Amino acid sequence: MKVTEHHSYVLIKLEKKTKIEDLLDFLERCDRNNSLIIDLLNANIPDNLIVSKLLPFHFIWQKTNNSFILVSNISKKMINDMVSIKTLEEALDFFHMEQLTRNI
Repeated sequence: MKVTEHHSYVLIKLEKKTKIEDLLDFLERCDRNNSLIIDLLNANIPDNLIVSKLLPFHFIWQKTNNSFILVSNISKKMINDMVSIKTLEEALDFFHMEQLTRNI
């Protein structure tokens, strides 16, 4: 798992060997005042496990008015209320648009 902190968000890139527990531990300790973009494209974790484990964190970040964006190929039917975008570039664009909208 690679974590990159930027000015207004944290980018988390999961690798094939990353376990869901590693991500969950990081999210438990993470500063909830930053937005998150989690790149799951290379992760070797079942989609249903990702959704069930990350949905509570999505709600926590939503309450703090910060973004919680997944970069994944998880189907829209399965993803519930979370934001899932197919590419990192589109996720970054979406994040910046959310930031602009919040500042208006």
